[in-house]
Amino acid sequence: MGVIEQAKVLASELARSKELTDFKAAESQVRTDQNATKMVTKYMEMEEAMLLKQMQGQQVTQDEVTKLNSWREQIMQNDIVRRFFVTKQSLDRLWLQLNQIISSVMGQ
Repeated sequence: MGVIEQAKVLASELARSKELTDFKAAESQVRTDQNATKMVTKYMEMEEAMLLKQMQGQQVTQDEVTKLNSWREQIMQNDIVRRFFVTKQSLDRLWLQLNQIISSVMGQ
């Protein structure tokens, strides 16, 4: 089996994974709840602004970090938002593991 065919098999397995199906369900719930959508969007915008600042070599202030963490604590009180972030973290972990496996094999 060639590389492309193996990638297709992996993609098919990922599509059926618990991590992805759980995340898609949580993402769908967020999209159907305006309040949850606003909370998640605001958090992601705040996080992205901090990452962009870091990528540009600028210092992120403690106040910015505190505001982001405070906002995350607030929005995690919402069950829909909490489920979204928990499933996202699980999916991110899966991607990290896959990348580590691929990197380790390619590095041999």
